[in-house]
Formats: sequence, structure tokens, C-alpha cells
Amino acid sequence: MAISYYLTGNFIADMYRFYYFLILGSLATLAAQAWGFFVGATMPMKIAVFIGPILAVLFSVFGFCTRYIDITIMFRWMWHISYFRSGFHAILNSVYGDNRPFLDCPESAIYCHFKSPRFS
Repeated sequence: MAISYYLTGNFIADMYRFYYFLILGSLATLAAQAWGFFVGATMPMKIAVFIGPILAVLFSVFGFCTRYIDITIMFRWMWHISYFRSGFHAILNSVYGDNRPFLDCPESAIYCHFKSPRFS
């Protein structure tokens, strides 16, 4: 995770952002692992082997890849408990939150889409 933080252009000058990123990434990983343990502990192994990947795909689609408005009413509950969405928003807030200044854009660029760190 430390390598991915540096390779995305986020420099280590803001150490509190870096540590915040590492802690929240670890917590998101633990949440995903806890869901796996929950599925494995509450279901027989033959069923858990199939239900685990299905839940992971559903959490990814309905909690991370789709807006809340576009989700059908039947699957909106998955948006609220998705560890993908929670982990992504936490890491995004650690990198771009706390009144981060505008990002640098090269002078030669005609248009710089990702200049503003606001993500909401």
C-alpha cells in the first residue's frame, strides 16, 4: 500500500495523510476479511464456497460501481453495508480530504480534469 500511495503522485510530505491512508486501507482489508469469516462460519462449506464470491460481486456492483439512485430498491440495502464503498470513501477522504490544496497541473495542459481535490 505504501508503494501505491507514492506511485499515484501523492508525496510523503504530508505524513499524517500517508499514515491515515495506511490505517484506513488496513481497516478496509480487515472488514473484507471479517465478511469472509462471517460467511464461512455461518454456512456449510459447500454453500459458503459459492455464496462468498457472489456476495463479493454484489457488494462491488451495488456498493462501489453504481450510484445509490440507480440501484433498484431490492438491492439498496447492500449499498449501506458494502465494505467496498466504506473502504473506498475512507481512503479517498484520507488522500483528498482535510482541505487539501489544489493539485498541480502542467502549464502545457489545455484542460486539467483532476485539479480540484473535492470529491463530494
